Amino acid sequence: MCGGIVFLAVNLLVIAAASKRAVSASPLGIFLEIVTPFQALTTRAIGALRELREDLGGALAAVRENRELRRRLEELERIEAGRREIEIENRRLKELLDFKATLPGEVVAARIIAADPAAWFKTVILDKGEEDGIRKGLPAVTARGAVGQILDASPRRSRLLLLIDYNSAADALVQRSRARGVLKGTSGAECLLDYLQHADDVQVGDAVVTSGFDGVYPKGLLLGTVSAVDFQGSDVFKEVRVKPAADFDKLEEVLVIVDSRPKAAWPPPARR
Repeated sequence: MCGGIVFLAVNLLVIAAASKRAVSASPLGIFLEIVTPFQALTTRAIGALRELREDLGGALAAVRENRELRRRLEELERIEAGRREIEIENRRLKELLDFKATLPGEVVAARIIAADPAAWFKTVILDKGEEDGIRKGLPAVTARGAVGQILDASPRRSRLLLLIDYNSAADALVQRSRARGVLKGTSGAECLLDYLQHADDVQVGDAVVTSGFDGVYPKGLLLGTVSAVDFQGSDVFKEVRVKPAADFDKLEEVLVIVDSRPKAAWPPPARR
């Protein structure tokens, strides 16, 4: 059946070719007339495949190039982020070192390496400990002011109780009027200045500083600013809220005052 169809097709091609132009009656001529269209079609197909392969090769090369460019861009972004972080840290440390020069006695710079995960405890872990002179009860400060005191210490680590913790307290003065109270933490964003009497002069915006009477903090360190004053129905004490000077959400380094006694002048005066 298939052989008959092929034979018929060959005859039809021969008749069509003979009706239009003179065609060689030789078998080779007939074969060429049959094969030539298929050959041309094959050539075009091969050319199209070659172009497609070249296009695909170019597309793959573009994909590889884009991946490489993306990798380089991510690397540059990582380097730039690291550079910015170093720059910010350097500014922060310079501010801390400048403040260090104004403090009495000896101080140790420490980095915060962890925070208490419990929301009701406001403590952080420092990367310095007893080997660096840090011990329980010492005060910690930043360039913005007091931030807390050491709760306990191990040879290489220590735990800092922040001013905003519910268990924290510091003897304080209203800087303008010299009214005295005790600054207590609330484990929230603000502190309370307790034991200010009805007659004590305190206003919103007043600075609150350490009094130095508690034997923990040196006198005159900034604690915060009065944010609200309310009598709460009491005839004796006012409720005074204080916004801490330090930003405890952004705290990264502190200075621990290991000896608050002023250093003796050096060299000593010559004897006469």
